[in-house]
Amino acid sequence: MFNRILYEGSRRQAESISFSGVIYAHQWRVSIGKCVQYLEIIAKASFPQELADLVIYLLL
Repeated sequence: MFNRILYEGSRRQAESISFSGVIYAHQWRVSIGKCVQYLEIIAKASFPQELADLVIYLLL
């Protein structure tokens, strides 16, 4: 399922189709706690329009 989400985000970027954005972390490489910490930082440090049309990978 997650690979499909990444594919769809990349496809929409390539075709200039607007979307709300995707933040991805591999489920075996990042703990849930770390994901929550980073998502909180991203949410507090940015506006929704800044994340639009982006695919962001959390490489931890």
